[in-house]
Amino acid sequence: MNLADNEEIIWRIQFCFRILEQYYWLINAYTLDFFSCDHWSKLPWSWQKFLPSVGPVELSRWIESGEQRRVWPLSLLCYRRLTRISSLDRKPVSNLESLEKLIGRPLSNEENATFESPSEEITSAAQQHKDLLNIFRKHVKSKKQHEIFRIGKVCTLCASATSCHNVLDIGSGVGHLARFLHYGLNFTVACLEAESEFNSSAERFDMDLKIAVENMGKTPRRPPLHVVCRLTSNTDIETLHKMTYPVFDGGFGIIGLHTCGDLVPYMLRYFAASEKIRYLVSAGCCYMKMTSDCLGTNNPGYPVSDFVGNFKGVPLEYESREVACHALEMYLKRLNDNEVEKLKIHCYRAALECILVSIDPSLKRSGLRSVKNAHCMPFNSYAMEAVKKMDINLDKKELQSVETLKRLSRWQEVYKFYTIRLMLAPVIETVILLDRLLFLKERGFRATILPLFDPVLSARNLTIVAMKL
Repeated sequence: MNLADNEEIIWRIQFCFRILEQYYWLINAYTLDFFSCDHWSKLPWSWQKFLPSVGPVELSRWIESGEQRRVWPLSLLCYRRLTRISSLDRKPVSNLESLEKLIGRPLSNEENATFESPSEEITSAAQQHKDLLNIFRKHVKSKKQHEIFRIGKVCTLCASATSCHNVLDIGSGVGHLARFLHYGLNFTVACLEAESEFNSSAERFDMDLKIAVENMGKTPRRPPLHVVCRLTSNTDIETLHKMTYPVFDGGFGIIGLHTCGDLVPYMLRYFAASEKIRYLVSAGCCYMKMTSDCLGTNNPGYPVSDFVGNFKGVPLEYESREVACHALEMYLKRLNDNEVEKLKIHCYRAALECILVSIDPSLKRSGLRSVKNAHCMPFNSYAMEAVKKMDINLDKKELQSVETLKRLSRWQEVYKFYTIRLMLAPVIETVILLDRLLFLKERGFRATILPLFDPVLSARNLTIVAMKL
């Protein structure tokens, strides 16, 4: 897909909406309602007949590569094809050459980072990123190491192209990315984080790094600035400038690594509103936490572009935006690795839902206690643990009734339904991200979307990059 062509972006959005309109009931179906709403019966008849005979490995390989050793229903083949061709490419890049069009020139050797596969960059024994110094790996899981190394390289390219090494990290958490940029890549960094506990941890980790550097006989830089601030739709660009002024008086980049909900839309609007913001690097997450125009919200998190805002496509409600947060690649790996027994939890929760609603309809879709290793437990033990913190007395006879046992015997139908629904997740995410990209391009900015991370490690692997040159 040519992300430089606005007309092609618009066509792709329209195409995705046509698919989502056809399967609207499916993107808004809760798996926990599998039995109470009889979801299986709503699938095409040929799918209902065929899917029970498909094993987990066969299903995984078919979705991933199209491999088939027997005749599949034509409508199911078409469904797979539609979800594939409509979605953004999620295969992680091996270098940054795709950003050459964005900056309008070939990359220098220093700018064009080359990435190894995760199996090569993360050591198998210690699960550590081999290209990160130990001081940047401390307290950091391998997933986050993979992310900060790659996004750091993108920030370096943006800084080189715009001659701007100041960075504002939105939703900085405990500061792992900020420390790598500040100490490892010589950026000047300010951080905004809503949770004071995270900021306190970030400052403590900064001190740990300072001590480590001093023990190496070197003089450390002053640490990044950490500001406790909860951004809202009322936080204007001038407020943002005032918060960053103590660190850099001039231009800066704005970045966010898996910023939640409306934070990415805020970042887009700040970037568009301020000449001082020279570039944007943004990987979002938690789409279901965005505000939406279907709730009548002013300046919603979705949609943000003029085109999608005026287009009469199907609304992306909470349920559909929630499923877009899940990585199909991670799930297929589970199927392919024969970890399918762990997926019994979907059936357990759906069977328990029927019992809870029969006790009290107001208990529908209640938040239950997470139960570790639930697939290893008998259903009645799981049910008792799941409602432990609720004022509910479950009837033990109901937990072992003929009807309950019949539902539990259908656990493979439940996970297959979940898998089929999950195939639409990339389509929904494509609409959300192309809406964000189009917002920037409608305003004349250079922008693109990059599959930066490995989706098996990092579910939200697509990153928006924009620059003012």
